[in-house]
Amino acid sequence: MGTGETARAGTIADNGGSAVYETSVVAAATLWSAGCWLRAGLLAAMWCTLCWMPAAELPRAAFCLAVATAGILLAFVHSSERALDRLDRFPGAGRLVAHLSTTQGRATVDASGLAEGLGMALATTLYAGIAPVHGLPPAVRTAGVVLAIAYIWDAVLQAVIDPGWYNRAQPPSRGMRIFRPTIPVILAGLIAAFVWPLSDEGREVAPAVLVLLAGSPLLYFPAWAAFDVLLRSSAVQVRRASAQACENAGTDMHSLVKSPLIILHQHIHTRQPELAEIRRLSWAAILNVEAVRRDLSGIAPPPEAPQTFDELWRTFTSIVPFTDQRRMIADAGSLAVVLSPTDCQLAQRVLPDLATNALRSGASEVSVACWKAVDVGSRHVHIEVVDDGPGIGASTGLPLAVDGTLPQRLPGGPGSSLWALDDSVRRHGGAITLVDRSVTGERGTRAHARWQEQDRIGLATAAAGPAG
Repeated sequence: MGTGETARAGTIADNGGSAVYETSVVAAATLWSAGCWLRAGLLAAMWCTLCWMPAAELPRAAFCLAVATAGILLAFVHSSERALDRLDRFPGAGRLVAHLSTTQGRATVDASGLAEGLGMALATTLYAGIAPVHGLPPAVRTAGVVLAIAYIWDAVLQAVIDPGWYNRAQPPSRGMRIFRPTIPVILAGLIAAFVWPLSDEGREVAPAVLVLLAGSPLLYFPAWAAFDVLLRSSAVQVRRASAQACENAGTDMHSLVKSPLIILHQHIHTRQPELAEIRRLSWAAILNVEAVRRDLSGIAPPPEAPQTFDELWRTFTSIVPFTDQRRMIADAGSLAVVLSPTDCQLAQRVLPDLATNALRSGASEVSVACWKAVDVGSRHVHIEVVDDGPGIGASTGLPLAVDGTLPQRLPGGPGSSLWALDDSVRRHGGAITLVDRSVTGERGTRAHARWQEQDRIGLATAAAGPAG
């Protein structure tokens, strides 16, 4: 691994904890919202069981379920910034809001969790345990116990996979980290204690049901492991996508910004630079900078219709000095080639780099061609730039490979813009090759880029190959 790769790997490793935490926050937000609605549905079903309770037991049952209802409402408030703002408007609620706000993203005990836990502990005693409600049909009593334990199971699952466990900026205390693996075992013991048939009413629930309910928290271990695997895999993908986005941004910056600025710089250093030409080139560079900014900001609307290579060619030559435009020739048949939006974006990267390199080599003539062809069973887009300069091998002292692959010691090495461009093209099923024309007794270099056609555009016009 080279120095650049080592540094990059180190950066990704340093950001790994942050990526895992941020990914867990996104995942937990969806899971928490879904869990709140699930628990609300379970609680609503428990309210329905009051229809079978004796009138004398209704006040007690209503009180227990009211505590649980307050807990789930507090859980909904805890998960919504807008709800917290509304709660803050009530007199005396400021301290509660401050507490709920400071516990977000942290693995700690909070008011909403305590309220839900107390509410469900009271609700469970309505159906089993020491003093369950009298007169409930066995089926309703069994259903009530299952609903209560399912509520508790879902609520504690949120605690087991809470994003706070992955928060390196505000990590949980050592005691909480030790407590986390014991949560399933402790909860299993508490459930067993609460549903143990200590009364005749409690014995109406089948023992097998009670055993399964008491052992259900042990399922947290595989759920936790699965969540960790998916979370860390997603975080790795996020880091890769971020690194890829940075690399693409670098390629865009070079192709659309650096290339026109290099041309402008060269024109300024000519013997008789023209002021009007300088103004035109600098304005073209400014427009390209704005285009890159909009693209990187995600506000540049993607082109909805395919474009011809002629449009791309005219856009590129607008940033080339008039004196250099005379040295450049586009194949007439290539101008009619129609490119899909994705292919046009790739060509917009490839053409400026290859053509600018040819101009900088001191060539007196640069020929550009674009065509489509079926290669190895798939359709490819080709862009070829041929110049009559001294050749890259002569300018660098490095002979090109016979197969045209990029020389390992190209100026800038594998981290150069040409290597980055080649990597981008390879991700689309292609490659860039450089061929020294001196092997055939000619001068210059033949730069050839090809990639698999993207976003097929059906019966659009395509040239079969460069003219001549």
